[in-house]
Formats: sequence, C-alpha cells, structure tokens
Amino acid sequence: MRLPSAIALISLCLLVQPCQADVVTDWNKRVIDVTADLQWPTMRRQRLLAIMSAAMFDAANATSPRYSPYIFKERAEAGASEIAAASQAAFTVVATLAPETRDALGATHKAIVDAVPDGTAKTAGLSVGSAAAAAILKAREDDHVNYSTEFEFKSPAAGQYERTGDGPWIGPHADEMRPFVMATSADAEIPPPPPLNGAQFLRDLAEVRLRGRAGAGTAEETAIARFHAPPGMMVWNEIGRQTLMSRKLDVIDGARTMALLNFALSDAICAGFHSKYKYQFWRPVTVIRAGSAGFGHPEIAADPNWSPKIATPLHPEYPCLHCVVGSAALTILSTLYPEPNAFEIKAGPDTRRFRDVHHFALEEAESRIYAGVHFRWSVVAGDALGQDVARTVLTRLAPRS
Repeated sequence: MRLPSAIALISLCLLVQPCQADVVTDWNKRVIDVTADLQWPTMRRQRLLAIMSAAMFDAANATSPRYSPYIFKERAEAGASEIAAASQAAFTVVATLAPETRDALGATHKAIVDAVPDGTAKTAGLSVGSAAAAAILKAREDDHVNYSTEFEFKSPAAGQYERTGDGPWIGPHADEMRPFVMATSADAEIPPPPPLNGAQFLRDLAEVRLRGRAGAGTAEETAIARFHAPPGMMVWNEIGRQTLMSRKLDVIDGARTMALLNFALSDAICAGFHSKYKYQFWRPVTVIRAGSAGFGHPEIAADPNWSPKIATPLHPEYPCLHCVVGSAALTILSTLYPEPNAFEIKAGPDTRRFRDVHHFALEEAESRIYAGVHFRWSVVAGDALGQDVARTVLTRLAPRS
C-alpha cells in the first residue's frame, strides 16, 4: 500500500477539523535547528522563539477567536486559513529578526502554504498572519534587549562571585529586556542566599562538595549531570512539541501552548539573571577551593584540587537558572495538561526516558548538584521563582468568556 504524501496529508487536514498543530511544531523545530547552525547565543534564540510564538498564536486565534489575544486584536476574514495565518506570521517574524535565515526558513514557509489550497481562505490567512506579526514586532522593537557581555563585578570577598573560567560573562544584562508578561524583571524576586555562617549554607556546602566532585557519586549521577548541562530552554521547547503531538492539538491550541511556554521561558531568564547579578553569589568551586580562608570557618578545610563534574557556567550561582527555567516550563505544561505523558529526550549520544514533565524537571534540578555547580538552596529558590513567573504568564491568553 502506498503511503499518502506529506502534502496530501496536510491537504486532508485542511478538510477535517480540528487539525493537528504541525505548523506550530514544524516552525518551532526549524527555527531552533537553523539558529543552532548559526551559533546564536541561547538568549537570542529564546527571544526569537517567544516573539514568533506570540505572532503565530495571535494570527491563528484571529481566524476563530477562542482566547484573549496577546497584542493583535483584529479578527480575520471569515474562513481564513489558520495554517496560512500561523506560517505567514512565523515567516514574517524570522525574516525581520533573523534575515540570514530567510532562505532556509523561506523554504519551510513555502512548503506549508503551498499545501493550502489557493483561494480566499489562503489569501485571508496570509493577510492576517502578516498583520499579527507586524503588531508583535512593533510592540517588541524597543524592548531594551542587550546581549552585551561586559560587566564589572564587586571586589572579591567572602560570598562574592569570582571568575570560574575563561570566556565572556553570560547574561549580565539579560534583565534589562522588557519581559513578555511580567512588567519588569524584578517583579518576581527571591530573598538573599543563606548567610555564610548559617546551618543551611554549611549543609549545602557539604552536600555539593561530596556529591558534585568530579569522579564522585554513581555513574548514573554523572550521566544525569552531563545530560542536563546545556541550557534548558531548547529542551523544554522540544518537550512542548512532544506535548502538542501526543495530544493532537489543533493549530490554535498548539500555538497558545507554545506562546505561553516561551513567554514563561523568556521571563524566567529575565527574572533569574536579575537575581543572579543582584546577589553575585559565589560558586561551589570557589568556596571549596578556598576553605576556611574563604569565609572564616576553620573547620572547613581547603581543597585546592576540587573540581566539579562539569564546567562551571560564567555567571553567579544564586539562583539556579536551570531550576527557574525548568520550574516555569513545568508549571505551564502541567497546568495546561495535568495528565502524565511519557516522552524521550536525546542530548548528544544519550537518550533518556521520562515518565512525565515532573520527572524531567526534578531530574534537571537535581543534576545541578550532581554537577557540582549549585547549592541546594539555590535549587529550591530557583524552583519557587520559576513558579512565580509562570503563574503570572498564565494570566494571559485566557479563554474568551
């Protein structure tokens, strides 16, 4: 038996509603892949994904409004194709913000819209897609995004961050960008890290010193530490795509899910880096190598040869950014889709299977201690901060009454 072509399947989808959100997942995957090939920094990729997701949602939702819009409040002509609208919105955004991707992603757009039958539905969809994208781009054109890596830290002292490797600082001005839902990056804040002479810090120090040292712990802990070492934003986008596909969402619900997810991921970056550079707390490797000389506890011996399982990121320790981002994404997806759904994630040569999003987020957070780059309290605080960000994000794109 011959299998139907991809174009035939898309054409059939146009005739049978609701249509699975392939246009949403396809665009998300292609943008992530193309920007990875271009070696864009993670924060730049995440901002593009959030703007594109917003435009796709507003465009698709305008064809048959069922949720409150994000920016674009106009309604499309009756019968407008939500697939054409979403793809046109995505292409308009990436062609504007990433013109070097125009050829590669133009082919993606052409394949999608060529499968939509010519006629008024297609024309109306393309029109509303362009209009929705223009509205989003206008709203973000002066959002104060700043990718500079220049930053001057406080003078070295007990508890203060010190350089942990070569290379540029990561995210020192991330909190200057206007968030997508929060009013400012400081809207969600956490208390200062535990005092250096307190029981909490001493317990956390002993834990990461023991469990995070290179060569320590089980083989599984080392595998987990390495698996989750890259920034989590792109992985959570993959989890979002798998969520859409497993639940066979239509274009509007799929676009809404990815918009809320990417709003939360982007605002979590803003909030997390705001606290990191506000407190400028030191990393485990700094205090462990310094020992009592670092903060006046004579019972803490210096271990100048101690190294973490993975390279320590070049930004302050508190809070754990993986945890802020992961908790925000978890809150979005588990609120929208509370039923557990197993999935697999591949990172490099390794593939891991997870029972549900809670399992992934828990392992991701714990990995930072196994890796030797975070203290326990930073993980807890990051989780709380991510939840706060997500709860704010979930006030947007609400169902229409």
